[in-house]
Amino acid sequence: MEPITIDPASQLLSGWQPASKTFDEVRDPNGTIRHHWKRFFDGLGGLGKEALEDRWNLSRRILRNHGASYHVTTKEGESERPWELDLLPFIISEAEWQHIETGIIQRARLHNLILQDIYARPQYLLRNGDIPPALLFANPNFLRACRGVPIPGNQYLQLHAVDLARSPDGTWWALDDRMQSPNGLGYALENRSIIGRIHRDLFDRDKVAGLSSFFNILRQNFLALNCVHDGYPRVVFLTPGVHSDAHYEHTLLARYLGFTLVEGGDLTVRNGDVFLKTVEGPQKVNVVVRRVNDTLCDPTELDPSSYQGTPGLVQATRMGKVALANALGSAVVETPALLPCLTPLARQMLGQDLLIPNAETWWCGDVRHCRYVLDHLDRLIIKAAFPTKNRSTFSGMELSGKELASLRTKIQARPYNYVGQAPIELSSAPVWNGQSVESRPIVLRVFVAANKDSYAVLPGGLTKVSPSSHTPVKGLRLAGGSKDTWIARDLIPPHNESPIILESRPAGRMQTGVPSRTADNFFWLGRYTERLEHLLQMLRSVATRLTEEPEPRALLQAKEIVAALHRMGFPPCGDATVESPDGMLTALLQVFYQPTITGGGADLCQRLIYIASSLRDRFSTAAWQVMTSIKQYPGKQPLRYRGEHLLTSIRELMTLLSALSGIESENIVRGHEWRFLDFGKRLERSQNLAILMRQVLGQTIDRNLLLNPLLEICDSSMTYRRQHYSEPELESVMSSLLLDDKNPRALKFNIQVMMEHSMHLSSQTQPNGPSQINVALKHMELLFEPTCRDWKSSADKIIPVDTLDTQLEALVKACEETSNLLTHHYFNLA
Repeated sequence: MEPITIDPASQLLSGWQPASKTFDEVRDPNGTIRHHWKRFFDGLGGLGKEALEDRWNLSRRILRNHGASYHVTTKEGESERPWELDLLPFIISEAEWQHIETGIIQRARLHNLILQDIYARPQYLLRNGDIPPALLFANPNFLRACRGVPIPGNQYLQLHAVDLARSPDGTWWALDDRMQSPNGLGYALENRSIIGRIHRDLFDRDKVAGLSSFFNILRQNFLALNCVHDGYPRVVFLTPGVHSDAHYEHTLLARYLGFTLVEGGDLTVRNGDVFLKTVEGPQKVNVVVRRVNDTLCDPTELDPSSYQGTPGLVQATRMGKVALANALGSAVVETPALLPCLTPLARQMLGQDLLIPNAETWWCGDVRHCRYVLDHLDRLIIKAAFPTKNRSTFSGMELSGKELASLRTKIQARPYNYVGQAPIELSSAPVWNGQSVESRPIVLRVFVAANKDSYAVLPGGLTKVSPSSHTPVKGLRLAGGSKDTWIARDLIPPHNESPIILESRPAGRMQTGVPSRTADNFFWLGRYTERLEHLLQMLRSVATRLTEEPEPRALLQAKEIVAALHRMGFPPCGDATVESPDGMLTALLQVFYQPTITGGGADLCQRLIYIASSLRDRFSTAAWQVMTSIKQYPGKQPLRYRGEHLLTSIRELMTLLSALSGIESENIVRGHEWRFLDFGKRLERSQNLAILMRQVLGQTIDRNLLLNPLLEICDSSMTYRRQHYSEPELESVMSSLLLDDKNPRALKFNIQVMMEHSMHLSSQTQPNGPSQINVALKHMELLFEPTCRDWKSSADKIIPVDTLDTQLEALVKACEETSNLLTHHYFNLA
């Protein structure tokens, strides 16, 4: 008898069972694997389980290295969660996709016509009762200030997203529309970049449609919005900032499309023109691609409490000086209360039935609809009709009798604030759990972009996956995962996944201005990096003596360094218990691990990561991998082997900082960003050196006791030994650290580098500008030369301690003054 052979696809899916009464995305009603899925699983199953686990681990490692995440705000506070991506894509056949594509384009065209009627025309839909007036005027997203604002080409929606779900009978239904700032496009791009790379063999075999052509269309459409046509347009990508739930996506899209990522404070409006504040001066902006909600874009005419927008932005659009994508006011058609009106509106405005029907929805502002919702409350999903602070969704099937009664009372009190929606049993798709394939509910988010007089649909999308087989799919900010979405072409050859085409710009018109906020962040990135490294050097110097050199002189040196840390503002180092080695170690652990200590290890790591997050679009993948590793520090305070754990953590963190410094040195173009970064590092190093040298000069017992630790902390021990074949002496150490213009750790070297940066910046950005900074730096350079010359020429070679201490104190103040001058001239542009 011949053995029974099982094909790879059936073998891989042998343990997979979709939920009952749901549409099976993989198998047809006869149990046969659908053609487009079989090709994929045949190829995947032939790899073997070990290869699948390798691909799974590789995808997670790439996501971690990329730093893909999303921001979540809950009752417990704010947190950043890693982006979850399934190993298995969601696959749609070409024939089915054509139906979805046509339906999504129809939907985008309909919504754009509705927006035109609401904002640009005499509101015929309201006059004729096609849209209930209460539905419009009760909606806080209806922006009266935007009525009559000119829109290029009358195209309100440059980008539109629709959430689709498939019911048990195989019908696709539209659940929601997203217009004002549709999230998910960047995450779809991230998913494709990873899954397309991991499954390259299967990707080519299945003839999967590529995404790059869509992004090229999107980019060209943004550029075409230029209202003024005064040369190559300046397009900026407006984000709410690092606390935005999708800030990672914003940085990814801005970089991929080649636009400058900005926040509201980076822009200013003057005489109706919008400018980007840069260190070179204000630069005119023609197009704003926004990810800030409508009402938050302009505190002058919209929400006065907003810190995310730019005052005067509405007036600038009203005057036709700048174009926004999407147009302000687009969110008015996001409300689910509009869904019951779409079917008759499609017949009236397009002469067509909706190709993709809406999920059955009843707006309680309509008396008949409200009666139906109240009569069937225990069978419906209840949503807020308009945006509120608490946008909770209630499932009537899961509420108790008391909770249903409370909800009924709320609806009766303000019926126009609620909609009821019929639940849809979501279709089941395969998910890889790390060991095998299992079933999960899914929702597909599809994106459509304006393309001149037509529309283009992203050939794929973002498939959102439920966290378990029994829970609904959550939004992007909540629990769950995602999938790459493949459109399996049968006839058309696969598109190459080439990067977006950035066409050459006209010579002399390229605008490369660095936003003032970006320059400020680079400056402080340099300062915080150097500050953290300096602290780690001091902590390592003490910890080494406590754990590896427990001899009397080493312990005495450790005690003096701990005392210096206390004088520098670290309270734990001033406790009476630090007299003993164990007490000193406890103080070091607190300085390194406790986040509540300002300027401590944990605090500086958090500051460093926050600043780096603001510069995410300027970081290379390698640099961000280092930052992702730094996020893990300092970790939890150890309970056993405390000294060894502390030393290990310090050394590992210093290695990461060295790697980051190497990447900054070799990979960042020598432009303004690098100069401000290096300026901040040199200024912080000079200030820290001056403070540390004052601590040494302030010793009244034995100043030579701290010379070796001083050289260690300044990372100059090897340099000193090559220059001097003797034990460190006060005069030679001070001379080396003050006047050596070849030592990158010496004061003179750093001041000269800062002077070179200042001269270059002033000549490139403000020719008649910040001479005060040059004067201040020159004063710093000349501060010590007379004193050093006098002590070197004296017969006894004795260093004038009091005079030098006074000059070091003046240097510390000069560093702060230089920082303030930089801020005034470059960062706080009015």
